[in-house]
Amino acid sequence: MQSIELEMRVLAAIEAIKQHRLGEDDMVEFKAEWPEPDKERFVRQLAGSLNRAAGETIVLVIGVDEKTGEHFPWTGREVSTWWASVQKHFDQALPELVRDRSMVIAGGKSIRALAISSDRAPYILKVGQTREILIREATGTRPAARDEILRMLVPAIQIPNVDVLKIGATLEEDHGDADPDSDYNGGIYFTGWADIFVEHTFSRSSVMFPRHRITGEIEPLAMALKISSPPWGIPEQKVIPGHEGVVERTDGFIVSGPGTMRVRFRSEFLDWEKHKQIFHADLLHLALELPVSGTNRSVHVDQVLRRHDEAISYTGSSTDPMAHWSQSF
Repeated sequence: MQSIELEMRVLAAIEAIKQHRLGEDDMVEFKAEWPEPDKERFVRQLAGSLNRAAGETIVLVIGVDEKTGEHFPWTGREVSTWWASVQKHFDQALPELVRDRSMVIAGGKSIRALAISSDRAPYILKVGQTREILIREATGTRPAARDEILRMLVPAIQIPNVDVLKIGATLEEDHGDADPDSDYNGGIYFTGWADIFVEHTFSRSSVMFPRHRITGEIEPLAMALKISSPPWGIPEQKVIPGHEGVVERTDGFIVSGPGTMRVRFRSEFLDWEKHKQIFHADLLHLALELPVSGTNRSVHVDQVLRRHDEAISYTGSSTDPMAHWSQSF
């Protein structure tokens, strides 16, 4: 990783936290102060992060609050001595510090960024007389399962960066089937789409986002979203050699070059209480997780949606829009 690449990645991650787009780069860790290398929690987190990255470079930033992105005063430390104290907790394959950079951010404030290679995964942590292979999951760390360890051993798949271009979401009422003999009575549900630009520039590889593994949620209502298939009647796209980009299939998205994919989502029919909560919400938080096939990694989309009822249009179909939201930058 080049110094300028490290700096840009850190600045982008700080900006994402300040804009409440948490989890956008889950391979960047923020610490207000230097972690103590002999603290079990820190080395377990590091081992779990390295094994989850499995080939990606993880970044440790000192001097930034992980919740607000604000600068936090920190004391200096001799990096080589500190890093040697970290490495002693690992067995056989030792993590490698590939870049150490002091950075100045807005306001002339200083932070420290460390780039750590994970290309020798799995990393084995020494715990007393035993050994553990750990993996990071959300904010916790746990023993890795067999299939996760196997994924660490295959050649690394590069995880692409993404940009959210546009999101639209609607609360709709489905009036049901007009056939009087039908048992389908319709209901109220939440539906929408997200246009996501995938910045995949690795010319010799492609990545896949399997549709059945993509998950979505509207927070803080904890309302789960299903990921919809392509619209009915549209022929399935095919991967054409030499034509890089994004291909949508019924089983997911294949990305062989830069391009935009549209992820469609909808809820189950809503009960009255959930319908009322959403209908009266000016702001909603959409969280999408897009796992990458063949890895333990995911791409995350976290966006605040703002209500814009002026965007509602009535089509005279069997569904009527009740409220509309779009992303708020």
